[in-house]
Amino acid sequence: MLKISQFILLCYVASCFISPSLKTVFLISGLITWALYLTALYEKKPVLYDPDFSTLNYFFAAFVLTKLAVVMNQGDSIAGWARSIFASYLQWFWFASLLLASVKQKTFFKKYNFAYLVKYLLFYIGIIESAYIFLQLFGILPSHGEDQTFGILSQPFTNAGLMLASSFTTASMIIKDTKSYLYIALVVQIIGILILGQVSVILGLFVALVYFIFQSKAFKIKQIAAFLVLVVAVIGLASIFSPRIERKMKWFSSFERLTTNRSISCRYEVWKLNIEQFKKNPLLGNKKIIPYDCVIKDKVNKLRHTHNIYLQKLVEGGLIKFSVWFAFYVAIGLYLFGLVKKSGPAGFCFFLAVSIEGLLENWWGDSEVLAIFFFMVIFAKYMKTTR
Repeated sequence: MLKISQFILLCYVASCFISPSLKTVFLISGLITWALYLTALYEKKPVLYDPDFSTLNYFFAAFVLTKLAVVMNQGDSIAGWARSIFASYLQWFWFASLLLASVKQKTFFKKYNFAYLVKYLLFYIGIIESAYIFLQLFGILPSHGEDQTFGILSQPFTNAGLMLASSFTTASMIIKDTKSYLYIALVVQIIGILILGQVSVILGLFVALVYFIFQSKAFKIKQIAAFLVLVVAVIGLASIFSPRIERKMKWFSSFERLTTNRSISCRYEVWKLNIEQFKKNPLLGNKKIIPYDCVIKDKVNKLRHTHNIYLQKLVEGGLIKFSVWFAFYVAIGLYLFGLVKKSGPAGFCFFLAVSIEGLLENWWGDSEVLAIFFFMVIFAKYMKTTR
């Protein structure tokens, strides 16, 4: 059973960037395996509990109970609430139980422990994703849609979430191992994130990288300078092949352009619209977000959520649900910050990057990105694991 769970977890991480449908298959498989673990708990006694997660589990349980109370008060059905829990939040439980049970057991590869395999799986996912992005950039593989979005999946923020997880996993490996191929891989992964062109992700990456460099002291000034020159050169070359990249670079070249960009202004409008709606029922919030029709280049894009994880929770669930969710979220941040000295800053840097991304994107509402987030939270303490 332990070896089956290890296989499922490895496949689940890989399937997140291969196919959302395949991801669902492994999610269901993981839940079934998790249930089998519980039924065999008294016989096999697997290690399912870790005191480091006890505080997070309490906050998470409070959040789930509050969600139930708010949703029921808004008139939603039990079935609707159950689907929401199954789609997103049950992942936390089976991630935690299976990962904790698996990581302390021998793997089907006797030479390597489980945490080591997961770390390198995340590393190679970033390399494959980056290679795919470059092939799309140069027209060897087709990009997605009229806007020429890049990545294996059509949803850019799922690609960005995986690339952030992979990049900081690679960065954590550099702290212990200064081999040149790891530095090259990190540069390639970061350039891949830049080519994806998501403003919120790039801002989060920049802040998190600055923190990582100063905290870990794993990079010399010459390496940082060489990295910056290489990034500028590659992005300059990329803008020649992609009008989308050229347009994004123009945004970043001027603060005025960035703040007056139509995509940003549309976010401001949907925020203002839903804050006014929130004021009508501040304690319990509103069942649904009010959409906003954003017109960009004579094309109507309907914004169906707030593009902000914090405002989304506040408007949907009111002050009660938001307070409990935010306590859970802050508890995760404090837990990861506490791991910096013991396990390295990679986990906290990932948290910092997606927290900044959350100011302009509602990634918590994307089940794939949320799965990556939960996985990184639980796996962060094993980042320094060796063979």
